[in-house]
Amino acid sequence: MECRSIITPRDLESMLCDETAEPKPLPLSLLEEITKDFSPELNIGSGGYAEVYKGILENRLVAVKRMLNTYEYEKEYVREVECLMMVKHKNVVQFLGYCADTQGSMLKYAGKLVLADVRQRLLCFEFVPKGSLREYITGTSCGLHWTDRYQIIIGICQGLHYLHQNNIVHLDLKPENILLDDNLVPKITDFGLSRCFRPMQSQTFTVHIRGTPGYVAPECCNGEITHRLDMYSLGIIIAEVLTGERLDLNDNVDKVVESWSAILEKPQRDVQLEQVRVCVEIAMKCMELNPARRPDTQHIISVLDGRETINGYIENSMITSQQFNPKILNETMGALWLRYQQLNPDLQRSFKYCSIFPKRSKLRRDVLVRLWVAQGFIKTSCATEDMEDIAESYFQELVSCSFLQQGGEWPDWFTIPDLLHDLLDKISGTECTVILPSTLTKKLHHIQLLDFGRHGHGQIWEFTLDNLINLRYIICENLECPSIGRLISLQALPSSRFTVRNEQGYEIKQLRDLNKLRGSLTINGLENVKSKEEAVEANLGAKDRLKELKLEWGDDGTRCSSEVEAEVLEGLCPPVGIEELIIAEYESLRYPDWMVDKQKGGPKNLKKLVLGGWSQPGPGPELVTFIHLRVLWLDRCNWDALPGNMEHLTSLKELQIEGCLNIRSLPTLPRSLEKFCVAYCSGEFTKSCQTVRHPNWQKIKHIPDQRFEDPASSEENSS
Repeated sequence: MECRSIITPRDLESMLCDETAEPKPLPLSLLEEITKDFSPELNIGSGGYAEVYKGILENRLVAVKRMLNTYEYEKEYVREVECLMMVKHKNVVQFLGYCADTQGSMLKYAGKLVLADVRQRLLCFEFVPKGSLREYITGTSCGLHWTDRYQIIIGICQGLHYLHQNNIVHLDLKPENILLDDNLVPKITDFGLSRCFRPMQSQTFTVHIRGTPGYVAPECCNGEITHRLDMYSLGIIIAEVLTGERLDLNDNVDKVVESWSAILEKPQRDVQLEQVRVCVEIAMKCMELNPARRPDTQHIISVLDGRETINGYIENSMITSQQFNPKILNETMGALWLRYQQLNPDLQRSFKYCSIFPKRSKLRRDVLVRLWVAQGFIKTSCATEDMEDIAESYFQELVSCSFLQQGGEWPDWFTIPDLLHDLLDKISGTECTVILPSTLTKKLHHIQLLDFGRHGHGQIWEFTLDNLINLRYIICENLECPSIGRLISLQALPSSRFTVRNEQGYEIKQLRDLNKLRGSLTINGLENVKSKEEAVEANLGAKDRLKELKLEWGDDGTRCSSEVEAEVLEGLCPPVGIEELIIAEYESLRYPDWMVDKQKGGPKNLKKLVLGGWSQPGPGPELVTFIHLRVLWLDRCNWDALPGNMEHLTSLKELQIEGCLNIRSLPTLPRSLEKFCVAYCSGEFTKSCQTVRHPNWQKIKHIPDQRFEDPASSEENSS
């Protein structure tokens, strides 16, 4: 009964924003409240054994699934809850909780009142607004663009891979059980027929495997349940996404590719047709009648990842403008020319018409190569029969760009965003804001890289984000980028940094859906985050491609209390796979559970931890979670004692203590340490570490590499 009084609509809303929140038992009264007693007006769907209702919270929506025949389908309900309790993934619908309520009620039976048990079995999920994939399956001539279809296929495969990694076989994979959010991110749902394997178990048997005709694998009649049943269903779904029909693709490979060839725009066509062909081949392999010949999800994801990069040039590392600067390209011109001539036929045409610009133009050949290397798939107005006239007109605009110096917009016909380099050369030193209008970005919704180079010295550049949903990289030194959260394909932020502000478009929730970010990410301005609920909206746990993360508070007069800062840091739980973590200018003595309690999640394989500017006195945090830590740097921390459990950090190789003026003694250190450095600490502490037979010296004498920098001055010590 306790949950009835604790769980409120606001609690449910907080769970929606917290990717790490565990599903909870929910009171029937709560679900009745948010669905208005299961009002028919809020009914959004029904199936064989359940109805789904929209649940209305203060600012968000949820979906409430209510079982119809709770006695007949009790096993399905229990199986679904069992599976959902195990899964948390961006491509699996978020499960918030369940309600298993049984009440005695007086009901009429054969003309008499009898006491009967009335069961209520319900599930609560995030609300996924775009509905099921079924509504978006069409032929190639209409409906979703190929880029959207390709990302949907990748998302389904990633979600299914996660399920299989967690020993779950879905058994009813079909378009109706794949929901799409506002950004067309697919989410697998409906686990009523699913099975959970025990660890190391690869198959199980049942009397009868139910499924949807047309999607269930032919071998289901033998009762053997393996992951390969899902792979057959996946093949059918991919075929439908490709063609709009349930086809046997063995006889239709060329037809499918040809149908897309007639639609895709030429500069992108070669790359995207290769993606189409790869997806056709995957679907064919998944639909093999022999289950042993079907691929697994890991193989499929590896193949798709290899086709997802920009023309195969940008791989898994972050891009910098240095990689594309003209000097480097000049040195490797021959190799690049050969490579990109093969990948993009329009490249040769670009070189051909490069000579039409007068010598005084700054549109050099090496710059043009740079542009096409970065995004050779962008459609340009120069790729027309009137190419010379258009290019000449464009050059005239470059020469007389006074309208831009006065803060004007780009001309509507300007469709090569990377030629910004030449125009920025013209206006460098002026104080103006460059804005790319929506008339331009609508034409460039497939753009994947926008490179402003090393321009913008002292200036702030701004551009609209509408329609640039496929943008992956933005290279610019000074960039105002409001509402960046709409760019869900971004793999790196400008300068790998996000600054939280008290302004619309710069809230920390802008990071919520940027789950393809990779490499490093710095989040500063955390003094502007006012609660744990705000912090969890950053959804850091879902950014599993990040390797380095920096969390930084500032001091602009808006800082919250130390208790609020503690709640904020608790909500900023890093992804499990992070390898380097920096936390700077934190002002609370309370440490997050994910740092000091190994049961509470957080980065399990952290290699390097840097704590800087922690201003509160007291002992340092017990680093229980980070058992694989190899490097620990402590900088300007006001603690009077180092973490006391350091001897258990048996992988630690390097310990650096700098500017920690209150430290007087060392805890027992692990025997694994190979490097120890003390710099700008108190003279007493520094001296003690170098004094033979002093307790501090005894604790570091086994470390081969010891370094001691100048101790802090007496003035610093007294302050």
